Amino acid sequence: MNILDHTDLDYDPQLLGLITTDFVHVSDSLRDAVYEITKRKMTRFPLFIFSNTITSLGVVFFKIGEKNLKYWNVSVSSLEEFVEREIIASDAVEKFKAVYNQAKDQACLLVINDQIHHFVFLPFPQEDFENQD
Repeated sequence: MNILDHTDLDYDPQLLGLITTDFVHVSDSLRDAVYEITKRKMTRFPLFIFSNTITSLGVVFFKIGEKNLKYWNVSVSSLEEFVEREIIASDAVEKFKAVYNQAKDQACLLVINDQIHHFVFLPFPQEDFENQD
C-alpha cells in the first residue's frame, strides 16, 4: 500500500476540524517529541499517527481521553518504519521527503479512521517556536 498517492485529498472540513481539535491539545508534546527525536538522531523524519483505534504502527504516545483527546489516539513513528513496513514504497521515499517540509515547522500526521488513511501536515502554533532552543 502506497499512501503517498493520497496526500492531495480535499479534506472534509468536519474531519479536519476533529483533527485540529485534538492537535491543539497535544501540539506542544508533539513539538517536543520532534525536537528530542531529531536531536538524538533517531530519525530526521518523525511521524505521528492519529487514529480512532490503537494501531500497530509506531509507539502509542497518547490515548483518547488523555491530554483532553476526544477523537484520536496518537502514536509516534518514523519514515524508516513506514518504509520497512511497506506503507511508503521505497521508490517513493524521495517524494515523501520533498513534501515533508521541516519537522520543526509542521507536524506530519498520518490520519487513519474507517474511511481514510492520509497524510496531513499541520503547523505547530507559532508561539511554540519562539520559546524553542
